[in-house]
Amino acid sequence: MRGKTWKQRDEIATEELREALDIPDVSRTRNKRILVFDDLYTTGHTLNEVSRCLVRNGRAKLVTGISLARQLHRKP
Repeated sequence: MRGKTWKQRDEIATEELREALDIPDVSRTRNKRILVFDDLYTTGHTLNEVSRCLVRNGRAKLVTGISLARQLHRKP
């Protein structure tokens, strides 16, 4: 999502990414505690959508996210 505005990132996450996420075998996620790794945390949109999918569609009990790096905030 590099080079995208906050609004563009939100639209990509809630539309394109949401449609692309799928849980092919719910028995592997149902009632599980899941840890999601993300390489770079910028806005949190990706982690939010993956978590949303795992909880709503995969029936996960708990989803926690961890990122390896955080993008620094820049002044507008």
